[in-house]
Amino acid sequence: MSLKKILVVDDERSVREAYQHVLAEAAAVSPPDHMSALAEELFGDAPASDQSASRGNIVFDVHFAAQGLDAVAMVQQACAQHDPFKVAFIDVRMPPGIDGRETARRIRAIDSDINLVIVTAYSDHSATDIAAVAGPADKIFYISKPFSNEEIRQMAVALCQRWDHDTGQLELLQQKVAELATSEARARHAAEAGFHHGLWRLLDAQQGPEVRFDGTPYPLALGVVYSFTDARIDNPLVRVRDGVASRG
Repeated sequence: MSLKKILVVDDERSVREAYQHVLAEAAAVSPPDHMSALAEELFGDAPASDQSASRGNIVFDVHFAAQGLDAVAMVQQACAQHDPFKVAFIDVRMPPGIDGRETARRIRAIDSDINLVIVTAYSDHSATDIAAVAGPADKIFYISKPFSNEEIRQMAVALCQRWDHDTGQLELLQQKVAELATSEARARHAAEAGFHHGLWRLLDAQQGPEVRFDGTPYPLALGVVYSFTDARIDNPLVRVRDGVASRG
């Protein structure tokens, strides 16, 4: 059984109750007859008597906001708690507060992953206008009133499943990037350790104890490894060593 967290934003109480009815869990107690009639009036069709059979695998965790500012605060809190909404159904006209366009814009600024569904019977704002402030276009959708019960349910199911897929792919990508970075760091460390180990073995093989004084190896000048086979060879590092020794 999969839990789908949904936000419904509408200023009319009757509409919020109708959403609750449409998205109710199958195992829940059947709503009273007047609620079924209200959903039929708002959404344009009568609920099928056998609909509960199709609801058994999905449970909607539905939250409601009567005003746009309340919805924005709820989305912000959900993200802060790392329990974000997957879908938000937003009415366009919600007096006296901000309208659906502004609500969608503010929600998108907080949560880039949520799928937004704009629900309206009016043409206050065009789809292009809303997408321009609350896009990307593939995460914002539109439903015109009146609409059917099943249309709402199918939209909710499809967009929740899409959210699961999109965020799952993102988490997989982030995991792969982290694994690659870890492997690269290990390889770099191993290469550096091997280089230094081989370098000191080379120096010891070429010069032996004579390359050291006071237990400290001579530095490498300009990254060049010189041959330390005999003190009589005109070797810059040997001259440095002899100079230091003579001052002591």
